[in-house]
Amino acid sequence: MQGTSWLSLTAKREVAFVQDYLVTLHTHLTEVPDENCFALGEAIRDDFIDLSDSLEERAFQFFQRGIGRAKPDSLDLWHKYDRKAAEDRLRGMKLLTAVELFKHKPERDAG
Repeated sequence: MQGTSWLSLTAKREVAFVQDYLVTLHTHLTEVPDENCFALGEAIRDDFIDLSDSLEERAFQFFQRGIGRAKPDSLDLWHKYDRKAAEDRLRGMKLLTAVELFKHKPERDAG
């Protein structure tokens, strides 16, 4: 199966990492009370900006350097970062810290 014109191997790795991030977020949302979800969203907003910027950069790299290739990279090639690199990158983002911060219900004022 062939990729689209901008799905170079590096872009596919970014797409796969975004997918891993979203799966991790979905998994951890079960630990966060509903009333804390908005605050969690605010805390991880920069992660989404970073992910978007990174994916955009990989797509532009293709148009700057790789567009002249006769055929796009195959989607059949291994397209994920190695596990350690993905885990290290995920730990460097705000998601896991924010989930820990917001997974407990806020204490209500006694007054």
